[in-house]
Amino acid sequence: MTNYNFKTREFGISNRGIHLLRSGFNYKTINFSEIKNIQIEQGKELNNWWIILIIGATLIVFGVSLSVGTIRALIEGNVAPHHARMILLLLIPVVGGYFVYNSLQTGLVLKIYCTNGKKDTFPLGEIVKDKKIREFKIFLADKIGTKDHGSP
Repeated sequence: MTNYNFKTREFGISNRGIHLLRSGFNYKTINFSEIKNIQIEQGKELNNWWIILIIGATLIVFGVSLSVGTIRALIEGNVAPHHARMILLLLIPVVGGYFVYNSLQTGLVLKIYCTNGKKDTFPLGEIVKDKKIREFKIFLADKIGTKDHGSP
């Protein structure tokens, strides 16, 4: 079991490197020697945020059209009372709005550029919330050495 100096839902950092986590378990480790550059900056917290944005916008448009039809049918009385469950269709635009809201969230993120050309981005919201961002930057600067570690 590795003891992490800093830990979020997505990664933990030890003296050996950055450990990528799933359900709290390490599935991959990026050693500090494999890291070419590291930055801490403002950015989108979700990977593939634009896909979530498109899905959310589609749900809003589709949901609003269904909701208008449902409300019209309920007002005109064209629906039997036991079909009143159709009112749940009004929640589709709410779900779409939730998707859009989450896709547009920005915050402090850790960008890791590896020597093999791979790039990973991780949100730092949990570290910011715990007010440990300063210690986090100092730790990374110590481990990475003279490499860039961002300024925000």
